[in-house]
Amino acid sequence: MLKTLVFTIILATFGFANQPAHVADCSCPEVTNVQKAWGSSNSLAYTWTGSGQATQYKLWYYHQESGQTSTPVFTTATSHTFSNLAAGHYTLYFKAICGGESSGFIGIEDIVSI
Repeated sequence: MLKTLVFTIILATFGFANQPAHVADCSCPEVTNVQKAWGSSNSLAYTWTGSGQATQYKLWYYHQESGQTSTPVFTTATSHTFSNLAAGHYTLYFKAICGGESSGFIGIEDIVSI
């Protein structure tokens, strides 16, 4: 019994301890060059550069004053206007979707003042 325990400890220490954990690489590139195209008293328009791998983009925002997160918008375009916004501070999020994968998101802060 003791030999089995010692063998298990040695095997665990030398056999597995130096093995890196496998982390799947995401091959879906993030959107880049996110730019504000224009803004008004209740709308914000943005453009971005996508990649040829992206099949669509997921966009949403968080309104800081109300604590509300919008329903996500899915689009194949590389521009979008967020409309009917209340006054306040917003964080807008942009994410690329490549088939079954998605990229990390980009967050941009902006203000709507009425």
